[in-house]
Amino acid sequence: SDHSNTTYKYGVAIEISDEAVRRVALDMIRFTVAKIAAQRMLDKQADLTGVLLAGDGNSSTAATVYALTTLDSGATAGTPTAKAILTWLSTFEQLGYVPTMALGKQATKVAIQLANYGTANHPLFALSGALGAALAGGSDPQEVVMPPIFTSPDVTTNYLLGFDASVAAGMAFETGASKTETDRYIKSQTNVIAISDVTGFFILDATGTLVLNIGA
Repeated sequence: SDHSNTTYKYGVAIEISDEAVRRVALDMIRFTVAKIAAQRMLDKQADLTGVLLAGDGNSSTAATVYALTTLDSGATAGTPTAKAILTWLSTFEQLGYVPTMALGKQATKVAIQLANYGTANHPLFALSGALGAALAGGSDPQEVVMPPIFTSPDVTTNYLLGFDASVAAGMAFETGASKTETDRYIKSQTNVIAISDVTGFFILDATGTLVLNIGA
């Protein structure tokens, strides 16, 4: 069925005086423009994260949240355990997905990476966040696979947002709305560069996104 989704105009602009153009090294101007463009991408990332968590406004598009103490009844809220993390990861497999990426605030990321088996403090995962280093008991390290975890201030506190990037969300562009424009104001002797586009994010398959709430 048809769904409605919201699109936003993302735009940045820089105004440069004639004196700056003459006196500032060209590389510095390019660097400034690149930094502004990078901020535009961060704004998009924040909006996409919000859509992955709460949905795109249509029914049944929000991520499913699993509480730490539900996945491991012996766990204490705020302290991730091997059982809870492994159960969360295996849920992706049960549903037919592969968690390719995870996002969380810095404290959540560190708490997950410090999880261990509780026996001689063997780490559950390598600190790289790639293949797990489940070394306790001679187990196969390939049994534990953790997606790369990236720090994001946009994720809800205590949430680890995991998703299969191939199915979780999509991005829509408005044709002809992507523009890079320049203008000059003679009266003030300044030059303006503006970059803008119209973009929206939508959920493809909400079951490809699962959240582990380590605070509950």
